[in-house]
Amino acid sequence: MPERAVPLRRAPAICALLLWIAAGIFPIPLAGAAGAETEVKVGAASSSRPGEIQLRRARFTVAAEQITVNYQLNLKGLIPIRDQLRDGARMTIEGGIRLLRRNLLRPNSELAFLPLAWNLRHDPLTREFLLVEVGKAENGQAARAPHLGALLQEAWKDLYAVLLPEMPLEDDETYIVRFDFVLKYAEVPPWLEKALFFWSWELSPKFSHEHTFTWQAD
Repeated sequence: MPERAVPLRRAPAICALLLWIAAGIFPIPLAGAAGAETEVKVGAASSSRPGEIQLRRARFTVAAEQITVNYQLNLKGLIPIRDQLRDGARMTIEGGIRLLRRNLLRPNSELAFLPLAWNLRHDPLTREFLLVEVGKAENGQAARAPHLGALLQEAWKDLYAVLLPEMPLEDDETYIVRFDFVLKYAEVPPWLEKALFFWSWELSPKFSHEHTFTWQAD
């Protein structure tokens, strides 16, 4: 029995359905031309788990030889973190920013990686919280404030990073800038050591955020 042709009036609906399915499988990337600047505002998470890391906003300036990222981090659920720091715990926020080239049939290729880390502790003498970016502290200087929330808001309000890819970006290729961070114990007081022997040293769920763009030179 011969196949019946699909009525023309159904064709637009079928095409729309196919496009919707394709968009779910292959997300449409944000386009980026040479020197383009894109700002992304990331909505705050609905929960406030202890030590939950958030990316509040990020601005990307893209060129073939480098990608500049201006971003702002945040830490939610501060009360238990504050109390543990006052009791002598020391913590580290560590991770980094990666530039990946999207590959459909194999794992994405990593073109650049910038490791980042901050040490966080409490000074019982001055009753201040201290935040030091690893590798950037001079003569032991650190950002400090009597309130943990105010310290993080001021220190993380205007962060800056430069990614230098191993090779120039190629036209019409899709790339990903990915943020990965986690809050961990760097050092704990004796009363907490036994508890952590059977527990993870990570204080927060691992945070990850991706920004996708397609490179197009002028």
